[in-house]
Amino acid sequence: MAQDSPFEVPTPRVDTSIYAMPFFATLSVTDRQTSTRWYVDGLDFVVLAQLPGLTHLRRWRYQDVLLIPRAEPAPPAPSWRIRLTCSAEGTDLDGLAARARQHGGGTVEEPVITPWNTRDLITRDPDGFTLVFTSLAPPNEQSQKWRERLDQWTPPR
Repeated sequence: MAQDSPFEVPTPRVDTSIYAMPFFATLSVTDRQTSTRWYVDGLDFVVLAQLPGLTHLRRWRYQDVLLIPRAEPAPPAPSWRIRLTCSAEGTDLDGLAARARQHGGGTVEEPVITPWNTRDLITRDPDGFTLVFTSLAPPNEQSQKWRERLDQWTPPR
């Protein structure tokens, strides 16, 4: 990929500091321990805090998920998705999918190339919540047509 790509970002490390989060998902789960294991062992999150009634997980900066216990039987899984941008190209979505499959407990689809030049990995936790890990598609798999449209929208530097 060209050095001047607007999509290039460094691969982040887990930042365990406490900061103001612009967004985080709070998921009401059937079994917090089972869900925590899915996110930690299957999807590479870390536990930031384990409190009565709350587990705070983080994968990368601004990728926080709070797990709280569900008091009543589970409703149908929501149709919305939580999308986590992994980084630019080179993100190992295949490795992440393999770890999640090996762990079990949730479901994992094969990573797919989207028409807008991302590579997406769709996962569902034990309660059916959907998280999509997305990264820039490799250059040889990108749609040139989409790239040309994006270049039309991108102001010159």
